[in-house]
Amino acid sequence: MEATTEVALAVLRPKQADTIQCKIYYNLLRVTVGGIITLLGLVGNVITMVIMKKEKKKSCTVLALMYLAASDFMVVLVYGAINWSSPFASFTNNKKLPLQVKMYSAAYFLPLGQIFNFISVSITVIVIWQRYVSVCMPLKMKNVLPQTAIIIRIV
Repeated sequence: MEATTEVALAVLRPKQADTIQCKIYYNLLRVTVGGIITLLGLVGNVITMVIMKKEKKKSCTVLALMYLAASDFMVVLVYGAINWSSPFASFTNNKKLPLQVKMYSAAYFLPLGQIFNFISVSITVIVIWQRYVSVCMPLKMKNVLPQTAIIIRIV
């Protein structure tokens, strides 16, 4: 039984996994791929907010999409900061710093990201409901969804 356990542990965590090359590869991959996704998300949401802000007549849908872009911007910003902080802290001489950064991120940034993620989902549900009512019940739309009620729900 002990032999199988030792083999399983050796397969799960080979001795080469702790080498500096593996750490550099992992952190570089994490920073590069995560950085590209974060930058694309930030730029895309800023472009969306700029385009929606230039709209002359701001309907409920335009306002909801602008708020959705702002909320998604914050989601990408928070999770991007979490993604970048740990690899940079692991290259310092301080052995405790990466763990402290991870604990701080888990305690403060993850709940913040979850709040913004919940806001994004809520705004998406409001937009879906508004689109459903306007397509499936176009004659009853003014009675079911007055514009002021939608704006109040979004804000």
